[in-house]
Amino acid sequence: MQNAYVRCHEGAEDFQFSFQLRNELLGVDRQFNFSRQLSEKVGDFLSRISTNIERSVNKKKKKKVTGEEKKHEDPNKIEVTLLRGGELVPGDQLCKDIIFNSGLCLLVLGTEYSVILNAPWVTLITLPSSIMAGFPVYPLKLEVLFADKSDCTFCWYKNVGANTGKRLSANWVEVGSGFYYTPSTCDIGCHLKVVCAPQNGSVCGPSSEVISTNPVEAGPGACPFELRHAFTKERLSGKT
Repeated sequence: MQNAYVRCHEGAEDFQFSFQLRNELLGVDRQFNFSRQLSEKVGDFLSRISTNIERSVNKKKKKKVTGEEKKHEDPNKIEVTLLRGGELVPGDQLCKDIIFNSGLCLLVLGTEYSVILNAPWVTLITLPSSIMAGFPVYPLKLEVLFADKSDCTFCWYKNVGANTGKRLSANWVEVGSGFYYTPSTCDIGCHLKVVCAPQNGSVCGPSSEVISTNPVEAGPGACPFELRHAFTKERLSGKT
């Protein structure tokens, strides 16, 4: 069973809902994100999910129909249901009376999603625009919800293969782990990607990734402070 995620702060009037839908038959592979009011009825919320999926499917089809064909067109309705403890949740119930319950299950096109409340979540992650070999790189900005940054795990990758313009090859090779990564000369010309898995103790949330906007560049060589330190390789004696 996959996971769907609900995020709702204490005292808020709305909530966020996210899940990843993969359906080869319909050609859909994307994450759906919603921001809805807690006062909304469950039936209206599920109808919005269904409508958004239908829009995504229709964009993939890219079929042109004439007015007469469109008149007789009978599109398939995407059925979305919400279960609690195996029982169907009535559509006239309010979201605020449902989403905080445990044992919720979302059913979309035969795929079941276990609804997780306030799982660790990455809201923002960025990398520096300039990355040079020999100098450590780390997320320039990192913002998480319901998680401790010190518990998050990081995995670094570099893109290998020919790049055409702004298009990167699909080949990513793992090169390191941890908050920091120091590119080597072998990484020059490659883009970097970092994948952050948010955690809060033993609770894990969905991973989030970011790709550097520019490839790794060659470093400037020895820095002035390194040249100065070459004259003082050993600690001086006395109070100097």
